[in-house]
Amino acid sequence: HHPCTAGSRANPSGKDEPKIDGALWKGLLQAQKAGMVKSIGISNYKAADIQGVDWGETKPAVNQCHLSIGSHDDETIAYCIKEGITYEAYGTMRSCYGKPYTPTLDKIAKGHNTGTAQVCLRWVLQRGAVMAIGTGSNAAAIANYTKEDLDLFGFELTSAEMDTINNMK
Repeated sequence: HHPCTAGSRANPSGKDEPKIDGALWKGLLQAQKAGMVKSIGISNYKAADIQGVDWGETKPAVNQCHLSIGSHDDETIAYCIKEGITYEAYGTMRSCYGKPYTPTLDKIAKGHNTGTAQVCLRWVLQRGAVMAIGTGSNAAAIANYTKEDLDLFGFELTSAEMDTINNMK
């Protein structure tokens, strides 16, 4: 779930231990070969963490990391895309509302006749990532949120809008 780099939650010892990651990866490969799982991946690995592990012949299928407008690791996103590792975003809505740039997101949404949440989610898709998202805990809103989430493919952000949003860190 986390790389075993120095100071990480998985390795608070202060010593880099990419060998631990390699050993854990071999265990996942065994589970895959045994048919226990279809695909295997990693979570919260930065580009340097990925480069530091001997993956053997099978690279991770996915790297699941936090990705939101206010917090994005552009280097890792680009590296994963280049290496054919799916970048799966979680926490995509954390920076969508209540931020100094929210009025700009609202204006972009209005221009596309959609909601601010959809702009935030569409931005993730256009960055080349997939998302792990839910529909919230408000049962009365789930149907509406689901419809809105499925409408992400009904519009596209312009290059200028993408640039504006990319700079909202």
